[in-house]
Amino acid sequence: MRFIRRSGAAVVMACIMGLPASAQVVGTGTGGNFFPFGAGTGTIYQQVYTSSVFASGPQFVNSFQFFLFSGGGLTLSNAVYTVFLSTTSAAVDGLNTVNLDANRGANNTLFGTFTLGGVAPSTLVFAGTPFVYDPSAGNLLIDMRISGQTSEGTAAFRSNNGDAGGVYSRVYNFGTGTSGFGLQTEFLTTPVSTVPEPATLALVATGLVALGLIRRRKQRVV
Repeated sequence: MRFIRRSGAAVVMACIMGLPASAQVVGTGTGGNFFPFGAGTGTIYQQVYTSSVFASGPQFVNSFQFFLFSGGGLTLSNAVYTVFLSTTSAAVDGLNTVNLDANRGANNTLFGTFTLGGVAPSTLVFAGTPFVYDPSAGNLLIDMRISGQTSEGTAAFRSNNGDAGGVYSRVYNFGTGTSGFGLQTEFLTTPVSTVPEPATLALVATGLVALGLIRRRKQRVV
């Protein structure tokens, strides 16, 4: 078993600067939908989320996940999903259905590359490089580029079909039904830490000095 030792300084900084993660579920998921993980072939799938469902202030999007709608034993399409995130000016139910690249924001960023296939899990998780998202700058766009597909899956995931209440919508290049549709999504986010104020820095310095004194005393005793 391997143990990782944290220094006293790291502990102090974690206590002062540590911020809790929060989970945000978007959509009610009253129905089920196959796209983009089953019953279809294509190369692009996008889903946009209204900024109003997120907490205020800049935040890291660390992961997001979808929930299986039907029973076990169903499969995912065998394919590679390259996922990008961006802040977009495109509106929910207002994505460009002809030029999908136009929906991407200027800060379009690679989140991760994921190879899928086999039996679908009850929760399909995408955990990638944290993306900095500021809701005040626009809506959030998930852009999936699908490649190397060798089979179509049979799994449907929880969704809103035809009436998503204005919280999200989708667009893709392999079927119909965009506005009012979308997969229920849970995001895991953490606030972006701000620069510490002088009082906080002073507290950190005091803690470090105290840790140094404790360490010296221990060395003398030994």
